[in-house]
Amino acid sequence: MNKITSNILAIMVFSIISSCGHLSTIRTIHDDFEGYTIYRMTENVLAGGMPIYGATIRLNAQCFVSKEGNKSYSVIVRYTGDSWIFIKDGESLMMLIDGAPLNLSGDGSLQHRNTIYGAGVEELAWYEISEENFRKIANAKEVQLKIKGSQYFTERKFSQANFNNFKKFITNYMDK
Repeated sequence: MNKITSNILAIMVFSIISSCGHLSTIRTIHDDFEGYTIYRMTENVLAGGMPIYGATIRLNAQCFVSKEGNKSYSVIVRYTGDSWIFIKDGESLMMLIDGAPLNLSGDGSLQHRNTIYGAGVEELAWYEISEENFRKIANAKEVQLKIKGSQYFTERKFSQANFNNFKKFITNYMDK
């Protein structure tokens, strides 16, 4: 194998490995005036790519803790790609959790659309989720997602890294 071929092979292997899920980080936001705290997962990149190639989907968890100590949960879809999908309001995040459907409703991405890095775009959509359903996702053997937009839809699935990120979030921010 010549040097060019081995370099191309190394790049391909790195791309495949890096597209199978990343280790997420947690961002903590505390508001001293209102007394709330938000724990937000970032960079939980999902595997797959059909039907929009080259797009990246992140499904990040969030825990909101009020000043009284009450907790509420949500998941945040972050889509980045080279064309808009215009994430719809209503039931636009569909999941199959070990084959069982879970459809989540949200306001869509209308208020959270940005142009990034030249021709790239970003859309964000928030979905409230119960603690029970959050735990079902983390403890499942297989999770598939479909995100519906007015232009397109896209599908992804959880890799082992995504399950690990959700389990770590539960341990560190939900169970405390």
